[in-house]
Parts: sequence; C-alpha cells; structure tokens
Amino acid sequence: MKAWRFSEFGGIDRLHLETANIRDPGPGEVKISVAYAAINHVDRLVIGGRLKWVPLPRIPGAEYVGTVVQRGEGVEDCSVGDRVAVFPKMFCGRCRFCTTGQESVCLEAWNPERAPVDLSTNMLPSSMDGGWAEEAIAPARNLVPLPDSIGFREAACLPLSAMTAHHIVKRVSPVAGSTALVMGATGGVGAFAVQLLKLAGCTVIAVVNNKSQEQAIRDMGADHVIPRTTSPVKEEAIRMSGGYGVDIVVDSLGQTTFASSVGSLAPCGKYVTAGTLTGPVSELSLMLVYSRQLQIIGSTTGSKKDLRAVIELAASGKIRAVISSTFDFDRLPDAVENYMLQGRMGKVLVRIGEP
Repeated sequence: MKAWRFSEFGGIDRLHLETANIRDPGPGEVKISVAYAAINHVDRLVIGGRLKWVPLPRIPGAEYVGTVVQRGEGVEDCSVGDRVAVFPKMFCGRCRFCTTGQESVCLEAWNPERAPVDLSTNMLPSSMDGGWAEEAIAPARNLVPLPDSIGFREAACLPLSAMTAHHIVKRVSPVAGSTALVMGATGGVGAFAVQLLKLAGCTVIAVVNNKSQEQAIRDMGADHVIPRTTSPVKEEAIRMSGGYGVDIVVDSLGQTTFASSVGSLAPCGKYVTAGTLTGPVSELSLMLVYSRQLQIIGSTTGSKKDLRAVIELAASGKIRAVISSTFDFDRLPDAVENYMLQGRMGKVLVRIGEP
C-alpha cells in the first residue's frame, strides 16, 4: 500500500509518500481501507515532535473513515464490508471512565511520565499508525458504524471536530434562550459548535477572522457575527447580548482570546476551553470568578457516544460539515499547507480510497 510517513520530526517537508507493508490485524484489531482522511492539529503536533516519545517512522492521520477489509482474532462487533468512522482517542475499555462512557479521560491509556498534564495527547497517531494511508490498522473497539445515508466525504469531518464540538456543548448544558459566543467559529470545531448551540435553542454570536466569512457562518446558524480584525470582541459581545454579557463562551483558541472570552461573560456564565492553539497559559482573576459566579470548564475530544450522536445528526441533516477544500492523496502535503492558511473556513480533507 501507499502511505505518507515521516522518519524524523519537523515540518511537512519530512513527509514522504512511500510504499509500506501493512501487517495483518492482531487480536481485537481490524484493517480498514481508508476512504477519506482529514487534516487536524493533532497530526501537526505529532509530525512537529511535540510528542517526543512517538516511535519513528510514523504514519499520521487522527481523523479518518473507510471500510473494514479484515478482522483480527476475537473481533465480533463488526464485519468485513462495514462502513466505519474511527474514534480517534486511545482508551482501555476497562477503567471506571471507559465503562461509564467517558473514554476521553481514560487513565489507563495515558502515560503521565510522557505528558504530565495533557490527556488529549493520547490520540491514535501518537500510539499507532494513523489514516494517511490506503489502509490502516485500528482497535475494533474504536469503530463506530456509518449509515448508508452519509457519504464518506462528510463523515470524515466528524470523528474529531464534530465529536469535540458535541462534547463541548454537552459540558456547558445550554438552556434554550441562552446567549453563546463562539471563538474561532470558522474552524472545524467552531463551525459545528455554532450549529449545535443553535440546535439547543441558543442565540449564537460567532467570532470570525474577517467580514468576508460573515455570510457563510450565518448560514451555519449564527445570529450575530463579530469580525475580530475590525471589532473589539468583548465590547461587541456584551452589546449584542443586551449589555449583560453572554451566558456561554466556547473557546478553542486559548491564550490570546482568554481575557476577552472571560470578560464577555454575564454573571453565572460558563467558559469552556477545548484547545490551546494560540498558547496554553493565561492569567485569571479569582475575584472575577467568585464575585460573578463564573464557571471555568475544560473539555477534551469526546466519547464514542458523542461520535455516534454527531453521525446521527449529520445523517439526518440537522448539522452539516463545512468543507474548505479536498485534495487528492498524492497532494497531501498541499492539504496540510492549506490547513495552516489564515482565513480558511471549515475542514481540509484528503481523498484516498474513494473516487
């Protein structure tokens, strides 16, 4: 088979399209013919060397979908020919978190000596080869069936971005009539968060990179739009929410947006963070938190239940994927470059095994 693989950490120039041998699936594993894969921040971290313990060479690809072509010993919950999405987080299936449907915080599959704080680093491409290949091996317990009513192209947007957004929204338990502010609304997670918050009955304020993205995010369900390059986010969010501030802030960006995000909250408001794309460290006034009774909430990836939920929502047309561009497999490095462009809206996909 062909696969994009790297043998030393660095930039996308380290990726090479190679002919690779793929083993048969072991006990509890399956082999998947990959149809589509998505470009994701996790893959950039793996290639860039943030996770120094990852053995090389390595095939990246945290977010992918395809068809089961071979089953390993003991696999009974799926059949050859099944269309599947791959849950992108490693988990043991035995601990108290896994058995209660909280696979995203599985502790047995986490190595604190490697990542003392960050549970989210234990994704598929940090533990085994991923989906930037014509075929991939995955644990059978990570599979979630895809109904025939959803195509592989749209489904490839769901295993990480949509699932993460669903988990975020579930963590803040939105009440109909609430006002929600979504930072980075044009990214993969942000665009799904806008739609899910709207489904929950919220008035949604979306923060975008520039005014040219305004209509597209309104089409996703946003009621108000703030172009961050031309408007002060905190002041505009407070004004748009009637002067009280917003009830919910969804922020996957981190350090550079933290102050304006928390400052936009109404009393008893909820701030949820699911990423540190712009940096991991910020200052927070505890006086502000207790005097305004704010809630600061963390959220990482999601559960298999979250993934099943977004697949069902997408299949029924209640949410839809925002796809920025799709590249052929032999142009995968171009897809990574496109992913890093400022002003991009939605997911960047790679077509691998589907014409």
